[in-house]
Amino acid sequence: MPYRLMLAFLLSFLLTCCRGKQDASKDHNTFNALIEKAGNEEQPLQGRLSAANEAYGLAVKTKNNPQQVKCLRAKGIVYWDMDSLDNAMSIFRQLVQLADSIGDKESMGIAMNNIGLILSERSIYDSAVIYHLKADTVFSQNKDSLRSSQARINAGIAYKNAGSFEKAFSVTLDAVKTMEAINTVNGLGTAYTTLGNILKDLQRPNEALAYHNKAIDIRAQVKDSAGIAGSFNNIGNVYKSTGLYVQALQYYLQSLELKNRLGMRRSKAITIDNIAETYLELGNYSMAEKYELEALALRTEDDDKDGWMTSATSLTRIYLARNQFKKAEALALEVAGKANDPIYIRQQLDNTLVLQEIYTGMKDHAKAMTYAKKALSLKDSLFNAEMSTAISRMNVRFQTEQQQKKLELTEKNTYIQNQQLVTQRYFLLLMGSIILLLLIITYLLYQSNKLRKQARERTELLMTELTHRVKNNLQVISEILNLQAMTTEDTGQVEVLETARKRIQSIGIVHKLLYQKQYTGSIDMNNFVSAIMLNLGKTFRHSGKEPKIELQLDDNISLDADQAVPVGLIINELVTNIFKYGRTNSELLLIHLQLTSKNNTYKLSIADNGLPWTISKANERKGLGLMLIDMLTRQLEATSESYRKDDKNIYCISFNKT
Repeated sequence: MPYRLMLAFLLSFLLTCCRGKQDASKDHNTFNALIEKAGNEEQPLQGRLSAANEAYGLAVKTKNNPQQVKCLRAKGIVYWDMDSLDNAMSIFRQLVQLADSIGDKESMGIAMNNIGLILSERSIYDSAVIYHLKADTVFSQNKDSLRSSQARINAGIAYKNAGSFEKAFSVTLDAVKTMEAINTVNGLGTAYTTLGNILKDLQRPNEALAYHNKAIDIRAQVKDSAGIAGSFNNIGNVYKSTGLYVQALQYYLQSLELKNRLGMRRSKAITIDNIAETYLELGNYSMAEKYELEALALRTEDDDKDGWMTSATSLTRIYLARNQFKKAEALALEVAGKANDPIYIRQQLDNTLVLQEIYTGMKDHAKAMTYAKKALSLKDSLFNAEMSTAISRMNVRFQTEQQQKKLELTEKNTYIQNQQLVTQRYFLLLMGSIILLLLIITYLLYQSNKLRKQARERTELLMTELTHRVKNNLQVISEILNLQAMTTEDTGQVEVLETARKRIQSIGIVHKLLYQKQYTGSIDMNNFVSAIMLNLGKTFRHSGKEPKIELQLDDNISLDADQAVPVGLIINELVTNIFKYGRTNSELLLIHLQLTSKNNTYKLSIADNGLPWTISKANERKGLGLMLIDMLTRQLEATSESYRKDDKNIYCISFNKT
């Protein structure tokens, strides 16, 4: 009898083991099927999420950490595809901790890189850079050169979006060199595209075009048609930034044709916006309106609120350029209704400035003044909000680094104490302490230099915003003077206000150029003088006086702001006088402006073929313009002369570069 019981027990035990193996095999097959479904992009998103959750439940039940890591990776991607960024961020943070606990460097690095991408999506670029560089470190430790390079490229994009173009270029170029060294085409097209976009922002168009063409070659090798369409759009952006609108249109239209074939709806709307803006710059308002209406329809179908407001504001400017004030007003008010959330403060500012222009054109000066004041308020709010955010981020980063330094110092002290317990050799202990002290000092110096560098970069960014704000405020003052002139019936007062407005615009041009040059303090006189003459031409375009203007300027003339502003104001005053008072017997009035340099001495000459006049007679009237010219000439410590030669009135000043 005992033998029978023992035999029954053994049979029961074997059957239980077999059932356990069968159940485990069944669970494993079920898990793999669920993970495959969660990663299948052809499946509905909700179904993929349900599969990922079910698979995660099985992994938790069996306490299988590697399987849990797979599930978290799948869930994070599905949430991202669903535009549920908060849930995706939470999942990726959980994935970082779990992957770190089991030593899965690949999953840990992927999660950090994805967190950085989400932060960039939310315009939190400083934190995004930190996560991308952490991912780069993890991938480097795992000897994954390709993913390490891709993380650095993402860091470069975040640096670019934060305005640190030089840093962005350095990090991205380093990643490109690594990719070229390992001879891979995977991701190299994106790397070249990023470099091209950064170089465009650095105003190096030829180099930008070279990298975009490299990106096209790489994408052609791997048959990446969508990438090629994006490269065509980027090349169009480079040409548009340099004023070559015809070439820009050619590439935009190639990009649009390719995106149409591929069904790239969201990206297609961006290219259509670019085409409309280019036609607007060319003055072809009918084509600009046609394309912008198409972009607006796409944004509406896709329920893309941000994109809709961008396209609608562009269309409003087209209506404004065509003097279709009622259409512009209706659309701008619709944008105002959609942009009433505080997160859209920048869109509110852009739309308010447009409404100010609309009511100015409609001669509704009361409403125009109301929106001008609202624009000033929004600018202050935007500036204060961005300053507060920047200071908060800097404070968080500083505290984090301080805690990290304290932790590292604590670990080093513990190490020293352990070494003291292990050995009693005082000489070696002394030498070790000296070496450790040198390492700590070197580390602290490195950290201090790093903090100073970050503070300097942040200061440069804030100064750029400050200069941009000054330029915008000068523009608002100019518009207020214009509104005042429109409401004044006294011809003399109108002329005085108009003259003051042109002077403010000349100073505003300097601030615009300073902003584009990132506060180097050096003004390209070729661009500056051309901008002043273009502004004067627009001012007098409808006065019936359209003289011929000839500019002759030496290449590579640049002055600091202290000299560029007086020179610009002198040009503004003299050319304005010629526009207003220049007369000829019968022939076309000709204005010739020449700026030359030799041995750090600059000569400005302005000549016209009008009827004779003398500076002495003009000085007898002693108008404000001539008094201003005298004052500015003394400020430049310049010599001046005026005379008539070869039937031309000529006024010259000479001065030395400070």
